[in-house]
Amino acid sequence: MRIAGAVLTGLLGVLLVALGIGGADVGLAIGGSLQGWADGAGGRVVLAFAGLLLVALDMAFVMRALGFGASKAIEFDGPSGHMEVDISALEECLRRTALEDADVTDAAARLRVPHGRSRRPIVCNVDVGVRERVDIPGKGSEIAQRLKRRFLDVVPVEKDPVVNLRMRIRPREDAGAGYTPPSNGAGKPEGAAGAEEPLADVPEFTGERRYGDRDEEAAGT
Repeated sequence: MRIAGAVLTGLLGVLLVALGIGGADVGLAIGGSLQGWADGAGGRVVLAFAGLLLVALDMAFVMRALGFGASKAIEFDGPSGHMEVDISALEECLRRTALEDADVTDAAARLRVPHGRSRRPIVCNVDVGVRERVDIPGKGSEIAQRLKRRFLDVVPVEKDPVVNLRMRIRPREDAGAGYTPPSNGAGKPEGAAGAEEPLADVPEFTGERRYGDRDEEAAGT
């Protein structure tokens, strides 16, 4: 976009120089050329499209100058001077940081860095797949705080970044390896609320029974 702006600015400068040197003759020649374009319907469409393109580029330049839009690098002043960190490298760093959690199956990170010296914070949009577990919001908060700390460890910016986390719940493949299913509030796992507790096993009696006196009298009658 900077190249396009430089080209358009150079063409406008050449046009003004030509008008200043050639005078009215150059102006009439340029006006006649534009009039020829405007005589036909196709020419008017081309001129209108070119005008809209120039207006859009001009608005983009103004927005960038005011600090809006995104940048491809994060600039900051370090102890040894001015530094820049590539955004794609930082995105990969945050993705690996998210994957360090045992409950995260996959992750992707995208950064939006305000252009120039804008006062708006850097926005980190992170997508993660989290294995099914209890307290998913708590796990998400833990991951977001870890990502924020890692970001500030790598790039010491003045304003803390904003971490937007989007989680997708993935099924657990190791449900039988120490996984505790969510509780239904009664202290029993889901699906076992109506099940009765199993009775204790009673060993079979195989020995000789000893009768008392009353038992013997009852047996004799």
